[in-house]
Amino acid sequence: MISESKVEAEQEAPPAAPPSPPPWFLGLASIAILLPLLHYGRDFFVPLSIAVLLFILIVAIGERTRGITIAGRGIPGWAAHVLSMTAVFGFFAGAIRVITGQVAEMSAAAPVYATRLGARIDNLSAAIGQDAADRLRAKLEHFDVEAALSSLIAPAGAVLATALLVFFYVLFMLAEREAFARKLPIALGSEARAERLARAARTISIIVQRYMWINTRTSALAAAVLYAVLKLTGVDFAAPLSLLIFFTAFIPTVGTVFGIAAPAVFALLQFGFAWPFWFVLIVGGALRLIIDNVIQPMLAGRSLDMSSLAVMLALALWGGLWGLAGAFLSVPLTAVFMIVCAQFPALRLFATLLSADGAVVSRNDVSDEQAR
Repeated sequence: MISESKVEAEQEAPPAAPPSPPPWFLGLASIAILLPLLHYGRDFFVPLSIAVLLFILIVAIGERTRGITIAGRGIPGWAAHVLSMTAVFGFFAGAIRVITGQVAEMSAAAPVYATRLGARIDNLSAAIGQDAADRLRAKLEHFDVEAALSSLIAPAGAVLATALLVFFYVLFMLAEREAFARKLPIALGSEARAERLARAARTISIIVQRYMWINTRTSALAAAVLYAVLKLTGVDFAAPLSLLIFFTAFIPTVGTVFGIAAPAVFALLQFGFAWPFWFVLIVGGALRLIIDNVIQPMLAGRSLDMSSLAVMLALALWGGLWGLAGAFLSVPLTAVFMIVCAQFPALRLFATLLSADGAVVSRNDVSDEQAR
């Protein structure tokens, strides 16, 4: 009797649940789904990502503006954010105006620079050989500088539309900032979940805010130093070149190379191998290397704690997904990805591999004071 009931119990027992996949497999599957989504949805994600970074930068500037006292009274929070938003978007509007205003002058100077380039190739023929010089000259004859400059102006309407979209994104983010914090516990249905998500969001905000704040200052310093060097040597188009250096300084490694090579090429075309070229190349290049390799690490410290290989891989990955915009956003986006991965056991492996020394940044590792 006992044996029959035992057999019936075994027959009625539910089948064993299949083994769950390992965490690393879940992480890879998540990334495999996410990457195509980011690539094909770039028209939506790129403006949104730019808006989030500008929002973080504006909040950082606004917090520092609130510390300013006028007649013994501090600036209200809303006024500080309005001032910081006006300053940030005013700077970008001014930069676009300067660059587009110089395009006409650059187009007019294009034939002169083409003639100078031919002369420089003649000077190099002894070093590289006449055949190589002739091939280089033949290739450059098919390059239309004016058409290239016109192609830069052609997408101006799309850039303006994107800039307007980013502006409204940032505007509504600032307006919804406090309301979102109140809605979060209701949406998640738990104060504990809301607190956990809020802490992770604060960690992301503080680390990216620190990155944006430090890189904005060092990029401005690099642009100001280059402008002084170009004006001292008399190189043409000092203002648009300096602005381009400011923006490309946010791109790891590539920005440094461009910041040294581009001014030197303009100086070479204008003056040949005279002293202005060597001054721009040696002095300007040395100052840029000091800014990127001494001043910036001294200010940044362990703000991101990402390995150098991870930075280069991030540059290649985000550049492949989103083009030039991805190159600009590669470091902060990867930092966000690393912090998010650190919050989930299935993805913690990727956070560990991306970090510089294996010490994963957790949501409690960063304080508000460190953002300063």
